[in-house]
This record gives sequence, C-alpha cells and structure tokens, in this order.
Amino acid sequence: MDRRKAGTHWSTAESKQADGCSGRSVLENGGRVTGVEPQFFMDEGFQYDGLTELIVTEDMAERKAKMIELGDAFIAFPGGTGTLEEITEVISKVSLKQLSAPCILYNLNGYYDSLKALLEHMSEMGLSSRERQQGIYFVGDLEQIRQVLAGI
Repeated sequence: MDRRKAGTHWSTAESKQADGCSGRSVLENGGRVTGVEPQFFMDEGFQYDGLTELIVTEDMAERKAKMIELGDAFIAFPGGTGTLEEITEVISKVSLKQLSAPCILYNLNGYYDSLKALLEHMSEMGLSSRERQQGIYFVGDLEQIRQVLAGI
C-alpha cells in the first residue's frame, strides 16, 4: 500500500488468483496497483497484466523487503507456504515493534485458526504476550478489514 490510504493503492503479496481479483477491483475503482515480483516469477509468466507499476526484484527475499518497505498495512489472504513465510516476518516485526503497520490475517472459513492458536499458546507459555501481539488482527470478513484499515 505505498504511503497512500488503503483502498487507493494495492501492493500484491497474495496468490496469483487472489491477486488478479484484488488488483482488478482496485483498478476498477480508480486505485493504483503495484506488483512486486521476483525475476523468476516474470520468467515463468506469473504476473498480472494491467498493473500501474511493476517492481521486479532479484529474489523472494528482496521482494519481501520491498513490500515491507512500501506497505502501510499488510493483509494475508489464505495462501500457501510463500504467503505464510511473508506474513510471519511481518508478524515478527510488528511484535518486536520494528513495524507499526497493521498485520491483518483474513481468516476466511477459519483458515488461520491454527496460527491464531499458536500465537495464543506462545503467550500462555510466556514466549510472547498480548501486548506484543497488538497490531496483529485475525478478521473473518472484508468489513472487519475495512475497519482495521480505517484506523491507520
């Protein structure tokens, strides 16, 4: 989300299918869409046409760093291991107060229930705390996402 208010700019970090739907919706409503993709995604044709801006990185680590640099908020839709790896770095930075942007996990159909339970378990074991996890949101619908974003 690149230093502009949520809803007017979208930086992609989701699965290709969800990306296309999100990106299209943002563009149709007058927003900007920035893609941050590693070169090997480009080489394999994994890109969404119609982006306002495309930033190509050398690898996944550089991609993640660039998305964190650009982001005002981070939303994880249900995804695979790449999504999990990316959002757990954001969770870590938020909990260590190295990042003040909200970290939102779209818990569609309970997809992130196990991750939520793990974070609660960490608190119960004294390895984390509810205070450290402030800024991490598990939401069940798009309206809750809008409410979190309205607060930034």
